[in-house]
Amino acid sequence: MKVLATLSKNTKVGISTWDFIQHDDGHCAAVKRELQVKEAKDTQDLRSLYVSFLKYGFTPVTELQ
Repeated sequence: MKVLATLSKNTKVGISTWDFIQHDDGHCAAVKRELQVKEAKDTQDLRSLYVSFLKYGFTPVTELQ
C-alpha cells in the first residue's frame, strides 16, 4: 500500500484526516483515519475525489503525486 496524499480539515469535533491510497494490486481509496473509506475506481477517480475534498475546505498535508 502506498499513501499518495493526505488532507486534513478542522471540524467542530476535531481534525478530520484522509489518506489517499493505492494498494499494490492497483486498488485505490480515500481512507479516513477514523475508519471510513471512500472507494475509487482508479487513480483518475481518486484524483477527482481529492479535488472534491479540496473544494470542501480540506488542506493538503502532502500533495497528490
